Amino acid sequence: MSKISKIFTALFATLIVFSFLGNASAANLTQEQKELYYKEYVSIVEETNSLYGSDLKLTAFEDWKSTEWVTPEDFKEIATDMANAEWVVEPDTGIKPLATTVASKSASVKLKNTDVKVTVSASFNTILVSDRQVFSPNLNYVRSSSNPGTWSQISYNPILQDGNRTMILDVSGAWSYNGLNDTTNIRVTFYCSSTGSVS
Repeated sequence: MSKISKIFTALFATLIVFSFLGNASAANLTQEQKELYYKEYVSIVEETNSLYGSDLKLTAFEDWKSTEWVTPEDFKEIATDMANAEWVVEPDTGIKPLATTVASKSASVKLKNTDVKVTVSASFNTILVSDRQVFSPNLNYVRSSSNPGTWSQISYNPILQDGNRTMILDVSGAWSYNGLNDTTNIRVTFYCSSTGSVS
């Protein structure tokens, strides 16, 4: 093997080792490294909030989960995505049967290549008006949850339209993902068919 070949082989091996360490570092941090990362996270959140007018907050250091430690570069990407999150309501999967008064809709957002979904489920009452079923303004319940991450529902507001054939639900919640916390609002729309099926 020539001298140049040996040099290239050594450089290649070094790059592989550093690449591996870079990927594994976030999962095997010492206490001191975690404290340094956290300081960088604080700076990233402050910079992100200033740049985008967001109100992201960090989970307290002592409450940080071991799975949430990522490199500052990855954390910055997640924070930027979260500050600019635009929830997209997913298409209907089909009309629910007549006997079912519970229906669900989901909205999703992409955070650093991960799809985060909030699902809103509601139990509806329908009433007969002019030979067709429409929504009653009274809901039995509204529940919502996030996957991945955590979601704590704060409130919801039903808005009836189209002669009570359409119900819009504005659901607000406290949202947490990868140590970042925010409050947000999800809007989903439900439809009542003439026979009382909700979709």
